[in-house]
Amino acid sequence: LGGTAFAGIHRAARRWNLQAVALGLVHSRFGFNYGLAADASFRATSSLTLRSSLSRTYRLPSFTDLYYQGANQQANPDLGAEHSFSADLGLGVALHPFSLGLSAYYRAGRDIIDWVRRPDAELWYSMNHTEADACGFDATVGWQVDSLRLAGSYSFCTVAADAGTWVSGSVLDYLRHRAEVRLRWHPCRRLAFGLGGLYRYREGQWAGLDGMLHPYGGAFLVDARVEYLFRCATLFAEVHNLGGTAYRDHGGIPMPGRTFRLG
Repeated sequence: LGGTAFAGIHRAARRWNLQAVALGLVHSRFGFNYGLAADASFRATSSLTLRSSLSRTYRLPSFTDLYYQGANQQANPDLGAEHSFSADLGLGVALHPFSLGLSAYYRAGRDIIDWVRRPDAELWYSMNHTEADACGFDATVGWQVDSLRLAGSYSFCTVAADAGTWVSGSVLDYLRHRAEVRLRWHPCRRLAFGLGGLYRYREGQWAGLDGMLHPYGGAFLVDARVEYLFRCATLFAEVHNLGGTAYRDHGGIPMPGRTFRLG
C-alpha cells in the first residue's frame, strides 16, 4: 500500500526560464521517499544560452531485484530504495552555420542497487552498494551548409563505487567513452545519403560460459543509409555495423554483426 503527491512550479521571463518539481512517495514496504528537481536557463545573447539543474531522485527495487531466483542469481528481499543527488551545468552556442553544446555533471549515489558476485564464484546477488559516484561531460558540435550537415558528439563518464571485494554486474558496467560523427547529404530534394561512425569504450567485465571474466574494451562501428522521399512516404535502405565488428553491450550481451534493413 502507498500513495504519492506531486507539485511543480514554472516561471518564464524574457531571458530566464525557471522550473521546479517535487514528488513524494509513502510505501508500506519502503517507507517515505522523495524526489526534487530544479532547472534554470538563461539566454545571455541571441546565440548563447546557459543552463543548470539540481535534482534528488530515488528508485525502488524491482520484482527481479527482490525475488528472482535462478541457476546463477539469488535476489535479496530485504533491499531498500536507492537515492542520488545530481547537478549539471551547460551552455549552448548557435552561430550559423555552426552549433556547439557543452555540459558537465556530477551524480552522488547512495544505496545503489546492483548485482554482484565473488571473483571466484558464479552466483550473483542483488544488494545495495554504500555509494556510487559518477561524473563526466558531453560535447556536441554541428555544421550545416545548404544540403550538407556534419554533426559530432563526445561523452565521457567515470564511476567510483564502493564494491569492496565484489565483482559488480551493472554499476561498474558503463560507457566511459562514446564518440560519434555523422554526415548527411541531400544531393537533390528527394534523395539523401547518410554515413556515421561510432567509437564506444565500455568499462567493466562480462562473464563467459566458463565463468571467467573478460573486459569489454572498445569497438568502432560504421553505418550507412540511403533514402528516397516520396510525397507521403520515405523508402530507405541501411546497413549497421558495416565492418562486422564483434562486441558486447551492457550485461555481456553479444550484439549483432553486419545488419541490413529495408523499409
